Amino acid sequence: MSTKRPAAGGESSHERDSFLMMAMTWRGACRLRKQEKVLYILRISNRI
Repeated sequence: MSTKRPAAGGESSHERDSFLMMAMTWRGACRLRKQEKVLYILRISNRI
């Protein structure tokens, strides 16, 4: 989607940082989703 521009001063490092942040947030979101699933299952099992 993003158009690749010729790397200006320090743009590549900024790109790497943003990519790292994205990966971290994605990981965090996955962990959160897993926790939500566990809580949901616990709630269902408690209801039964």
